[in-house]
Amino acid sequence: MMDRRKFFGIILLAFSILIPGWLIFFREDRPRLSSFFRSDEEIAAFIGDSLPTNDVFLTQVTFNGYALFRDENSSAFYYSLIENDPDAYDPFVRYEGTNKRVKMVLREGEITPESIEQNRPLRLIASDGKHYREYRLYCTTLPLMNIDSDILLFNWKDKERDMAMTLFDNRAGVRQRLVSMSGLIRLRGNSTMYYPKKGYKITLNQISLGNHTREYDQPLLGMDSRTDGEWLLYSAYNDQERIRNVFSSNLWFTGNAGANRFGIKNGMEYRYLELFLNGEYRGLYALGYPLDSKQMQPETDSRAVKNIYMFKKIYWEPEDTPFDETIPVRDFETRGKDTLAHEAEARALLAAYDRWIRDGAPESERDQLPVEAELSNAIDVWLFVNLIQGMDMVKPSGGFFNMFVTIAETDNGSVLLYTPWDLDMTWGNYWIEEEANFTVPYMLSPEDNSFIMLRNPANFLLPGRAEEIKSRYAELRRTVWSDESIEAMLACYQARIFDSGAYRRDIERWPDSTSEDPDLKLSLFSEYVRSRLRALDDFVDQLD
Repeated sequence: MMDRRKFFGIILLAFSILIPGWLIFFREDRPRLSSFFRSDEEIAAFIGDSLPTNDVFLTQVTFNGYALFRDENSSAFYYSLIENDPDAYDPFVRYEGTNKRVKMVLREGEITPESIEQNRPLRLIASDGKHYREYRLYCTTLPLMNIDSDILLFNWKDKERDMAMTLFDNRAGVRQRLVSMSGLIRLRGNSTMYYPKKGYKITLNQISLGNHTREYDQPLLGMDSRTDGEWLLYSAYNDQERIRNVFSSNLWFTGNAGANRFGIKNGMEYRYLELFLNGEYRGLYALGYPLDSKQMQPETDSRAVKNIYMFKKIYWEPEDTPFDETIPVRDFETRGKDTLAHEAEARALLAAYDRWIRDGAPESERDQLPVEAELSNAIDVWLFVNLIQGMDMVKPSGGFFNMFVTIAETDNGSVLLYTPWDLDMTWGNYWIEEEANFTVPYMLSPEDNSFIMLRNPANFLLPGRAEEIKSRYAELRRTVWSDESIEAMLACYQARIFDSGAYRRDIERWPDSTSEDPDLKLSLFSEYVRSRLRALDDFVDQLD
């Protein structure tokens, strides 16, 4: 009988011979991108006497096993490089043509970080010997999303249309790289509805057992705090660096959203991607999610909160007081439940504001108010709105708008929380209707203070609490608002917006958008943020 060790040795030797041979065969079956590069002379010989055509020659091109997104109208393919993939810069390639005679080559070049950032496409040529067609191959380091729908055929934001969505998630280590879902889509926004680059809201569905349709309650692009099927696509058309709403929202979400007694994540977040509609490239977008009562769930003791009610007040001026029973509840936009379910809570909120504004609500009587303000949240909102210069939330008159108000109902009464929202007019930018895209970039200086909501009960809670404000500010500056943390965030956003090449593609696609020299990247914005932090340091230090 053969010795067991000798037997296993023969088996290992066989595998050591067969596996490399199989890998060689497998790789030969899947050639690298670099093997398709040809010189100009070789390209000319490849084309020969064939004639140019606009017919579809390449039906599909796959890199490392994933089909590329394509824009047939512009003869372009889009390749999203998977993070930390060793094969990303020279992927394995397969392609399919309209017939077996179709061959594909590329003009000499390579994929590099510089070529991606400069948005230099590779030139791809397909020929069947009689005709040829040239395509462009764009490379990005962002996820890609395509939505197929007739959404482009109408302009009413309250009308939903059926859609099919495909998302390619290029983040390292994800379990599901390609997400395909059906659902609904509609236009969204108020003033932004007038921009040619639209914003959208999508609702994703999936078919469960029994052929029942329900929302796809799974996170997208790592936003694990959202377990719901509703998502937003934000266009940033009027932001010259495409960063303000995303950076500010994520800054609040990271450092301030959970600063309340319930651990409610009182905010939302965004992730960048590049969007296609019906196979047409639409540019750089940010994927986020709406604020509603479903989002405001306690993370600590859920039993402490009986109900969550959320309102959005579009417009609130100081002269709206005093409140009385004639104030219609419809003045509030409700979130997450129908209006009638909110009526009692809306009345309680109005009554509380009446006392805060008209009477000043003496501290000895605050426990008798129908709604109690959360001090930690009030301090954070006051500091945050000043930091970002949130002029779209605070009016010079002291009123505010585009602000969410949440009531957490408990056995011991109701607690009010504020959530900042609509953060594009921040960090120096100012809204003026007569200007292009309603925006004046960097109209404010970094030293401009102070953005105070007279409607915010913080303005009645904070006097006499300068030391508490200073202490909280010092804690934020040591942690999520530290110079190091802010610089790390800005470096990440610069990589996503500019180093991906998406910014250059976006301003080429939308030449009338508010934009900046792409070679400057985030240099102007980053310096403004640094100056604003120094100015707020001085401002808070002088509080008394």
